[in-house]
Amino acid sequence: MVQESTMICVDNSEWMRNGDFQPTRLQSQQDAVNLVMQCKLRANPENAVGILAMAENVQVLSSLSTEAGRLFDENSSN
Repeated sequence: MVQESTMICVDNSEWMRNGDFQPTRLQSQQDAVNLVMQCKLRANPENAVGILAMAENVQVLSSLSTEAGRLFDENSSN
């Protein structure tokens, strides 16, 4: 198994918050991030995942971590 470090870039612009679809684009994106994060962390216990928010500027929501609980805690408040 190869160790991987993955940064997931999330678009949190106003366009993604538009409520024209249900679930919203932002909610769908959060589901996709959770799926990718779980797959990466389950593939190898040493894999690390981080999350970036990208709208007008780039913000680190979570630095690289191997703990899914830590990523979920930080991700759920945003």
